[in-house]
Amino acid sequence: MKINRLFLTLSLLLSVVISSAQLNVLEYKLDNGFTVILNPDNTANTIFGAVAVNTGSKNDPSDATGMSHYLEHLLFKGTKTLGTHNYEKEKPHLDSIRYYYEQLGKTEDDDERESIQLKINKHSVEASKYSMPNEFDKLLQTIGGTGINATTSNDLTIYFNEFPAYQIEKWMDLYAHRFQDPVFRSFQSELEVVYEEKNRAMDNMQRRLFTEFSK
Repeated sequence: MKINRLFLTLSLLLSVVISSAQLNVLEYKLDNGFTVILNPDNTANTIFGAVAVNTGSKNDPSDATGMSHYLEHLLFKGTKTLGTHNYEKEKPHLDSIRYYYEQLGKTEDDDERESIQLKINKHSVEASKYSMPNEFDKLLQTIGGTGINATTSNDLTIYFNEFPAYQIEKWMDLYAHRFQDPVFRSFQSELEVVYEEKNRAMDNMQRRLFTEFSK
């Protein structure tokens, strides 16, 4: 996937896996505002690579909190050419899902909301026939990627994983493609995943204390 490797190079937050307490951090600030941070370690054969986006939960709209975290999840769902085996047939259903969610937000009538939700369910099922879940993760695994994950804080959203040093070009290609051409598929089911993560956090005493402290 040779798409604009320069884009990712400029937005890359990259550090080599640290094998000693001594850090040799190199930081480059580009004219366009992107920052590249490197921590070279010539004794390591793996790289911990991360892309940090300078936005987080504090940037969520007051009437739509959680959107940054939700977007973090959706950026694992692929693009027009990744995560699908027929985007042309999938797209009308994705467009319909978006349209009906917009209608859902405009009505408070219970019967009408139920009718709209049934339409969303129908198109979600149809769209899933063309999607290829977790293809992005699987491609990273084929180049030796491990620890594939992301995290959203108040200030940052960070996507990261570890990979063999000789696969850095393929890793940059995949990450660049993810950010340049995303498709927000599995919209409905991923919403349930985010809610479940929230439910688990509410069962964690340390998380609950930190939430109260942050208020």
